[in-house]
Amino acid sequence: MRAILNVRRWLSLGLAMVMMLAVSSAAIGAESRILRVTTLAPNPGLLDVHISTVTYGAASGEITITGAVECVPDLGVQMDTLEFYGFQERGRSTIAGYTQVYGWSAPCGSFSGTVAANEGRFQPGRATLYVTVFVCGPQCAAEIVQIDAVLVPSR
Repeated sequence: MRAILNVRRWLSLGLAMVMMLAVSSAAIGAESRILRVTTLAPNPGLLDVHISTVTYGAASGEITITGAVECVPDLGVQMDTLEFYGFQERGRSTIAGYTQVYGWSAPCGSFSGTVAANEGRFQPGRATLYVTVFVCGPQCAAEIVQIDAVLVPSR
């Protein structure tokens, strides 16, 4: 009887440790989730915007969006602009932020942009983000994507 009680204790202890590890690893690996990415502007076929990650810094209240732009090879980009917008409903008010980047390092390649709220700060929870890409060479092209995300503080 005593041996059975000891086995139960060890099993309970082992199960408790496994649960504790599962919970702590889930908290450590927490990151913002992208629920949906929607292309809003007509896609002329000259460029495509891909969103990779959305991260949220609780200490700063800032949102960082990373991704890449694919351009047709002969676009000959001479001018480029990236715009990042963030909106979040908080009760009756809307928190909004905006950042614009001219001449980023790789107009047809990867990008990263950080949005801070104009007033207040972004909070954990749902947010709607927009990335606008505008490139010009012999031809001009633009694409706007909407990102519906859940902001989770990065660790």
